[in-house]
Amino acid sequence: MLKHTGGDRAGKGTYWNIRNGERVDIAEEGMLPGDSRTTWYRMPATAVIVAAPVLGFCMQRFFLSSG
Repeated sequence: MLKHTGGDRAGKGTYWNIRNGERVDIAEEGMLPGDSRTTWYRMPATAVIVAAPVLGFCMQRFFLSSG
């Protein structure tokens, strides 16, 4: 499962809060910080590094075509 909320029990991995860019590394099993309104996504760091420029390019194309 990729999507988790704050307070959930989570397994080993890297979790990203897309809203504020916060990253949490969990070495063993543990609890994710935040409350039920906080959303965490489990993704490897390489996926985020690859996705950021692609999303930036898409946003640039959108703004150029709409303005």
